[in-house]
Amino acid sequence: MPQILSADVHSSSNHAPGASLTQWPLWDHADLLSCDHIPEGILQDEASWQSFLHSDSTYCLTDWDINDTSPVGEDTAMRDAAVATSQPSTAPSPPNETSREDQTPFAWDPASRRISHIGEVIFDPDDPLLLNVEPRFALTQERYLHLKAVLRQDIVTNDRKTVGGMPSIPSIEVLNVFLSQFVRYFLPQAPVLHYPTFEINTTCPDHLLMIMIAIGAVYCKRRNVRRFAIVLQDLARCHLLMAVTANDVLLKDPNTVYSSALIRYAGIWCGNKRAFELAEALSVVAWTRRLPNHTPATEGNRTGDQDVWLNWIRIESLKRLKWTVFMFDFQISLLTNTPPNMSLSEVFDWECPCDDEYWTAPTARQCKLLLGSAVVPPSKSFAAALGPFILNTPNLRPLKQLNDFGAFLVLLSVNMRVFHYKEEQNMLMKLAHLAFDGGEHEHSLENLPTPDPEDWKPLARSLELWKLTYVGTVQDDSRGGSFFQAAGQVMMNFSRLQMQTSISDLQEIIGKSGRPGFVEARSRFTIWFATHAENTRNLVSVSIKAIEESRRALLDNNHRAISVGELYPGTPSTLSPYGPIYIFLSYVFLCACATAMTLDQKEQLYNPLSAQLAGEVHNPNDHSILANLCGSDNDTAGKEILRHAAQTLALFESWGCSTNLALLLHWRSRIN
Repeated sequence: MPQILSADVHSSSNHAPGASLTQWPLWDHADLLSCDHIPEGILQDEASWQSFLHSDSTYCLTDWDINDTSPVGEDTAMRDAAVATSQPSTAPSPPNETSREDQTPFAWDPASRRISHIGEVIFDPDDPLLLNVEPRFALTQERYLHLKAVLRQDIVTNDRKTVGGMPSIPSIEVLNVFLSQFVRYFLPQAPVLHYPTFEINTTCPDHLLMIMIAIGAVYCKRRNVRRFAIVLQDLARCHLLMAVTANDVLLKDPNTVYSSALIRYAGIWCGNKRAFELAEALSVVAWTRRLPNHTPATEGNRTGDQDVWLNWIRIESLKRLKWTVFMFDFQISLLTNTPPNMSLSEVFDWECPCDDEYWTAPTARQCKLLLGSAVVPPSKSFAAALGPFILNTPNLRPLKQLNDFGAFLVLLSVNMRVFHYKEEQNMLMKLAHLAFDGGEHEHSLENLPTPDPEDWKPLARSLELWKLTYVGTVQDDSRGGSFFQAAGQVMMNFSRLQMQTSISDLQEIIGKSGRPGFVEARSRFTIWFATHAENTRNLVSVSIKAIEESRRALLDNNHRAISVGELYPGTPSTLSPYGPIYIFLSYVFLCACATAMTLDQKEQLYNPLSAQLAGEVHNPNDHSILANLCGSDNDTAGKEILRHAAQTLALFESWGCSTNLALLLHWRSRIN
């Protein structure tokens, strides 16, 4: 949420200022193995930070990660070389440098320089990742040499070097690993490229190849990889903009839109402050609206099965590209609590993506066997898919055979309706709040009107209908499940939390507007808890169980990665920002409960919930969350929950946004 990350967390001078989701610093946390010291000026209590890092965590953070840079005057190239000689694949990688230069850990100074030094990305010769390369996405030597030459060139504007080239390029074997990781772990989240026919060496422009490599690197826990990914994604952005400037035709090229969508996604969630702000400036949605519309081939103009198949692939890929831009736009909006750029009305008449059995068919003959007498695979109307969740009428029934991708698009649309509902409710609450200010009337939060539960019941019914229709019998985030199934379960819980609480008030609970905002938000939560006891109990139960499931999956995955060298980097929902953002908000909601509930409210919550959780959760830490929540000292209880939250968020190993939130909550837990 940009509001969280753009606002100051008010504190004493001994603590770092607060942050917003638009200004997260970058840490590398997945592959960090040592924590020797904390530089002065970051935290005064070194022992407390060390305790946090080592408590229940498989990895800990080094001073490079906490500072978001190396110490002033440090020769990063010499340090990288020294580390490279000791541990080629597992030593920590240093993140960006901007925050150290402006001395403000969260606020990016546009005048500060971009990342300048990159240590070599070196894999051990027997690294298992080198043996697990996707052959269809492997670079040829000729393509590699061309890309290497492009990356080494400086970008010059008006006879002035604006961006330096990349002096150290990983080997072709390492780049092929990154591309394989992209295909394996990110492509299922944005299924646009047609795997059986995509030719990476002949049809992929440089800027698209760069961002695919950069995103794939995010899913590799190796030394210097995160730093390399941020630099490469910035170069991809620069080369994309130069290409569009030089050739207007590219404005309507699907590869341009796909590159820009990936660059924006990576910039938002990588944890780098500069990348975030530059990613927000990309005109992805505007370019998407200008993409051409194609009509599927018909029996009359059919020439041959192969030609029809290839033509359909181009059309379906374009359709999936548009849906991916829509999905990313709504995802970023929901998770950052900001309005989207697209609207439901402009996609209402689109067709849903086709079923995977057609999309993954390796040949035209196989696709024809699946089709029978049909010419092209069928696609369902998005209006028919979404309609039953908007209009409650017996004439509209959910499409039970809708594929996971289409079902997830429907859920995001319902999520967005919840967002707009809460946005309106928050405005009404602020207006009512202003009406009690000034004049002869003393300000009284207890007299403020509360939303009518009947208003959000249709939205709750829509969410429940989606769950009954599309959620499978296996509810857990299993490794064999579809990414969209797992992400859908997370977003179901996210919307329930969003619908019944105020994200804005959660922001105030962790210090967005300082002490006055915190006090008012706490008062509103106290009133809400008193009038919605059952809803509170249900939300607390769902939040604790979601936290327990995430911690168990993350710790289990880290254990596998260390003990047996397993390649799998996480469960479906932990590979994207959905999981960490929801877990972050769940912890903040529990913190709100701990700080805003009266002792009587806590007692009424603890007794039934402790008995319920005893048979449903298996981690003692989660019972301690409930015990901390119901502690008699509200301030201490809230801080304990935030410390626990920081430990959990530090376990997420893909996108850097999670560790920035971990640091934010750790600092917030130390403010008096």
